[in-house]
Amino acid sequence: MWIVSYLSVFVSSCSQILSWKNVTLFLSSTVERSFTKNLYVMTKDEALKQFAYYGAVWFGNSKQHFAFSAYCRLNGWNKLADKWKEEAEEEWDEAEEVLNRLVELGCKPADLQEAMKTIEFPFYDDPKQQIESDYNPEAVKMMSELAQAFADDYPTQKLIQKWIDGEKDHMAWEAQYLNYIDKLGYENFLTAMM
Repeated sequence: MWIVSYLSVFVSSCSQILSWKNVTLFLSSTVERSFTKNLYVMTKDEALKQFAYYGAVWFGNSKQHFAFSAYCRLNGWNKLADKWKEEAEEEWDEAEEVLNRLVELGCKPADLQEAMKTIEFPFYDDPKQQIESDYNPEAVKMMSELAQAFADDYPTQKLIQKWIDGEKDHMAWEAQYLNYIDKLGYENFLTAMM
C-alpha cells in the first residue's frame, strides 16, 4: 500500500509534462539523489516512483503515436504511419508491463488507477516536429540508472533491460529519419514515406 501512495503523489505532480525532453528534465530535477563517492544511488522508493511514471509516460506516448499514425496515413505517408503505429503498440505493451509488474510487487489493481494516470503529450501535424519532439537519447541513460536500482529484483531489472534495448532501437530509427530529412530535404523525405 505504501508503494501506491508514493506513486499517486509522484504521478499526479507530473501532469504538466509535455515531451520526452521535459520528462528527462523533470526526472533529473525532481528525484532526490544521494551520492556516495560521486556515484549516484537511487533509493528503492525513488525507483518504484520512476518505474510507475514510465507506465504513465508510455500510455500517453502511445495515444500520441496512434493519433500521429492516423494523421500520417490520412496524408498518404503510409511508411511513416506504419512506423508510428508500431511504436504506439510497443509503448502500450510497455505500459501494461509496468502495471502488471507493480501488481506482482504487491499493488492492488484498484489502487493503480490513480497512480497510472496518463501523461499527456502534444499532438503534431508535422512529421519532423514529431520526430524531434520524441527523440531523446537521455532516455537510455535514465532507464539504465533505473535498472541499477533494481539490482536485487531480477524480474524487474530484466524487464527494464528489455525496454532499454527497445529504446535504443527507437532512437536509432528516429536519428536515421532525421538524417534522411537533412540529407534528402524535407519534401523528398515525405515523398519517400508514401
